[in-house]
This record gives sequence, C-alpha cells and structure tokens, in this order.
Amino acid sequence: MQLEREVVTLLDAMSSSADEFHGLSAQVEFPDPEAAVNDGFIIPDDSPLRAYLTDDQSVTEGLDLGVAGVVYALAAVGCHPMASCKGPPHDWAPHPLVRFTARMWRARALLPLALEAQCGLEEVGGTLGTWASSIVKLMDFAQLIVDHRKEFVRNPVAPLRQRPPKHPGSSQPSLFA
Repeated sequence: MQLEREVVTLLDAMSSSADEFHGLSAQVEFPDPEAAVNDGFIIPDDSPLRAYLTDDQSVTEGLDLGVAGVVYALAAVGCHPMASCKGPPHDWAPHPLVRFTARMWRARALLPLALEAQCGLEEVGGTLGTWASSIVKLMDFAQLIVDHRKEFVRNPVAPLRQRPPKHPGSSQPSLFA
C-alpha cells in the first residue's frame, strides 16, 4: 500500500488534470504499452515514475491505482472483493469504490474504520460497497484495515474432545472406542 501511495503522489504532482492523471495512471496499471490506454499522455523518460514501470509486472497487478490497496486489504482480512473502480473521468463508477462480500461480523468491524477514513460503507443487493470522494481516502481506509487486522480474527474454536460423550442408556457400541 505504501508503494501505491508513492505512485499516486508522484502522478498527482505531475498531472494538471483528472484526464492527465487517468492517462498516466493507466501506464502504471498496465505497463504493456499495447494494453495501456494513455489518452495521449506519456510518462517522460526522466520521470521518477519510470522506476515503478517494468515490462512484466504492474504496481497494482492491473487494478486501478487508489483502490488496489483496499482490494488487497479486504481480501487479507477475509472479505471477498468483486469489483473496483477509481472513478471518473473515464471509468464506470461515479466515484472510487470497491464492491465485496463479507460476513456480518467483518462488516461491523469495517464500519468504524470506514467512518474514520471518511469512506462510505453500504449494502446494496446483497453485497457491500465502500466508496469515497477520493482515492486518497480509500488508501487511508486500506491502511486502517491493515493496522486493525487483528480485529478481523475470530476467537479460535475450542478444540474437539478426543471422544464424544456416551449417550446415557445407549445400547449401540461406541464408534470411537
């Protein structure tokens, strides 16, 4: 997540518009020049961002910058991400968001962290979604999830006894004798 934040910070500093940020970020998300849609924006050869570009691997493994950390953090604590989007100007969601499923107790553990990061957390159609007004807030949420990861581990189940108790009055021989 620190790597994602570093790249987003560099992209923000060199972008003069949301379109430019989107075009430049696509080159980091999809380092294959044939796969990247750069909208005419090219990362200069002398840019510090070049250090994050390789021929065979993306910083975010193809996920959008700004939401990748949340996807990985949610998965790490037992949630199941399904879709993500960093939002406008050219994406399908009106704002940065991640859709996922989770057990109710995990959703309850996420709620105070989402509120602290100024992110929304809602249930829609049997799935959950977290969203924010900016990718920075979602990156903050991802960091909070990782910082509080122990809250997503349930108490271990008591070990099973070696032999179940015999039913009083049972004439059937024990299967575990």
